[in-house]
Amino acid sequence: MSLSAVSPVPATGWTEGNYYMLKTDSYYLSLSATKTDSLILVGVPTTKTAYDYALWQVTKGTSTGAGTQYRFVNKKTKAVLSLKASINATPVLAEGVNEWSFAEGGSTIQSFYSSGDSIIALKNDAGKLIVEAGNSKIVPATKFTVEEPAMYELTSTELGDGFRTFNLTFGETYDGNIFTGKTLVAKDVADTGHHFMTLQLQDDETFANGTAKYLGVDTTKNAITNATGVFGAKFVVDSTYTAGTLHTVGNADFQKFFFTIDLKNDSIAMFVKDAPTVQAAKLAALGDSVQVVYALLNSTKVLTVGEVAKQGVAPLITSSHGQPTSISTGSGVYFLKSASLGATAGKYVTAYKSGVIVTMDATPDNFHAAGQWIVKENNGKYTIVDRNTNTSIATSDEIFAVNGMENTYTFGDRQDSITVVYRKDVDLTNAFLGTRHFTTKELADNAYRINVYSGTQGIKNVYVFTNDSIMQVNAGDSINATLFRVNEIAAKVQNTGAALGALALGDTLYHSTYSLQERISNRLIADNGNNLTKLSTTTPSLVFMFVASTTGEQYSMYVPAATENDYVGMDVTTGNLILTKTPGLFTFVAAAAPTYKKVENGYYSFQAKSSEKYLTMNPNTLFAELKSEGQEIVTKANYTANDFALDVVTADTLVEGKPMYYIYTAHADTAHTRYYLASLRDTTSISDNGSVYYRLGFVKGDSIEAKKNPAMLFAFRALENGNEGYLLENQMEATRQTSRTPFAGSVNDNAVMTSTGIAFDIKSVVSTASEIIAAPVELKVYGGEGVVTVDNVAGKRVTVYNILGRVISSGIASSAHFTIPVSAGIAIVTVEGEGAKKVVVR
Repeated sequence: MSLSAVSPVPATGWTEGNYYMLKTDSYYLSLSATKTDSLILVGVPTTKTAYDYALWQVTKGTSTGAGTQYRFVNKKTKAVLSLKASINATPVLAEGVNEWSFAEGGSTIQSFYSSGDSIIALKNDAGKLIVEAGNSKIVPATKFTVEEPAMYELTSTELGDGFRTFNLTFGETYDGNIFTGKTLVAKDVADTGHHFMTLQLQDDETFANGTAKYLGVDTTKNAITNATGVFGAKFVVDSTYTAGTLHTVGNADFQKFFFTIDLKNDSIAMFVKDAPTVQAAKLAALGDSVQVVYALLNSTKVLTVGEVAKQGVAPLITSSHGQPTSISTGSGVYFLKSASLGATAGKYVTAYKSGVIVTMDATPDNFHAAGQWIVKENNGKYTIVDRNTNTSIATSDEIFAVNGMENTYTFGDRQDSITVVYRKDVDLTNAFLGTRHFTTKELADNAYRINVYSGTQGIKNVYVFTNDSIMQVNAGDSINATLFRVNEIAAKVQNTGAALGALALGDTLYHSTYSLQERISNRLIADNGNNLTKLSTTTPSLVFMFVASTTGEQYSMYVPAATENDYVGMDVTTGNLILTKTPGLFTFVAAAAPTYKKVENGYYSFQAKSSEKYLTMNPNTLFAELKSEGQEIVTKANYTANDFALDVVTADTLVEGKPMYYIYTAHADTAHTRYYLASLRDTTSISDNGSVYYRLGFVKGDSIEAKKNPAMLFAFRALENGNEGYLLENQMEATRQTSRTPFAGSVNDNAVMTSTGIAFDIKSVVSTASEIIAAPVELKVYGGEGVVTVDNVAGKRVTVYNILGRVISSGIASSAHFTIPVSAGIAIVTVEGEGAKKVVVR
């Protein structure tokens, strides 16, 4: 059964339809298995697939003055040996030269092109194939010979073209042929000398009592004239037995087959390791291999076995892969349950290590990696990897059904019987399986009440409250429960140790860590000592990972950095939340989304409900302050109602569910320069009773469109629980993850950013700013995102034209700061009594 090629084949032996090897020195011309359009040189192949890439059909083409031209067709891909007709040709298949001069007994593979002036040829360069091209004087020294491939012994998977499930086709009809028309399953047998395997019928591998069925040679026989030895023995499906009181010979070797294939035409010879001497006076084993052959019995051809090359005629046999066993529910997430006998029977499989299944005592669930397996089917083969430890029970393996057991299989060469349980409701897109992950939107928009799972029937609403900074629980209405913001500490940490995900299949599992901050302050949940939890601004906050319960409805609050008491639980005696080894279960109940006021562009006053003072700009310092009409402006005149009219303009920055605005003011002594209200964090602060507050002030700017800084963006957030008024919310502060001070407040009439804010009444007012603004004023026109804005035009007609002079819009300006919607492009703006301005609208 040598795997080397035999002697060269003369041209008369180049049978059409057969395949041969093209040899140069000790190399063979082949296509690459990884890049199948590339020509390479290889040594002696060691697999059938490798042989098929190195086998070529040799057929005659046209005849020229230089002799007969030949075409070469690859066995594996059916591609024609064709190269680019160019001096720059490479050993890559391409349209061009596809007929080659070739001679018996060894010749170069070459061809002339371009009216016979140029030559292209294949050359062996120390085991590397190159293409030699040039004029007709170039004669490569490399010669190729046509050789017949050796008989090759097939492995169990090569019978079915990669599968052990296959069909045998016999060229004729034979009596006693139990193989034809059946789908067979081959399983390797540990034995010496050949690739021995047993054969079974697919979906009929066992008898009713569970005993395995095997195909093999029987001790019964056909009476064939002049038959001797094993010639005439029949084939049956039987169980395996040993010699003993019931049987004079054992039949294990009678059920071991091996196959050889003639690679030039894929005809198969079939052999059995041993057979009974049914024609002898005393039944015995022959003790040597026998070939499957047929004999003529009267006019019937009978399938039997005969001693190699002595008796019978070998039938023409070919093989093809059958329909492999499949899992009907396809790829997805499964639980696997051991169906084998013994200690693991009925238990769920959680890993496969060192060839042994590892089971778990609990039942897996949809929300944790332990016990979850990802099953991936690809072209009839399966890869199965667990999501907890990333071990594989199958890697591109064929599977085999276990008779009489629904949804139960063996995988590849493994003998463990496994029942698969499909879990269609597991969310494979959840990369944070087993933990609570908050989205960016949830972190930004939501606050949460923490509901404690009491475990007591009839008691459901047990919420977390704060008692003198200590975290406690109390049953009842949630209206006064503490509201928490969730602060992200680590957004996406890859798990280690357990809950890894099926990494081999691209399934990676992560977790996130968080701190919990009181919504109306900067206090975070921290360790108060003695395992108590408290709200604090000074003690380092606890960092949590929220671990899902088995139902996925609650979460435990796990503290990864803790060395001993690493969970938050409840002291049932005191009601305190404590750090403990016993995890409590919690749910996060999102508070209703805040409501935001939407206003039209115009002048508004912002009056604090607590002090009845108005938000305004100090024209000397440009700081934002809270003042009453008649209060003195240091070194200047007193504040008037006009100083409290702030211009509010819709911003084109979009925040979902939150209308955003710019707030600005202008005064005569600042030449109508626009000043925007902004948070002055990291710029200016004041202290009060040991606390530091960042001020609000007015920042110089030339146009609304030029400012995209979130420090200048504000929203008007309605108070909750039926209270009237609005919080003035700064966008930069609202999106901070820590030390958040999103709302305008007051410290000694100075407007500052605070965590709680003060309530404002927001009222539309008619500004009399034009009465105190010096005239004449320069017409100011701004082009923005889909709008044109004109300043200082109240009561005047504003007309907008397109570049062709057609009127787009015309009307009387209702305010000094007038905005007109205009499509993108170049616009011409005229104002009654003024000149024209050209602007660009984006």
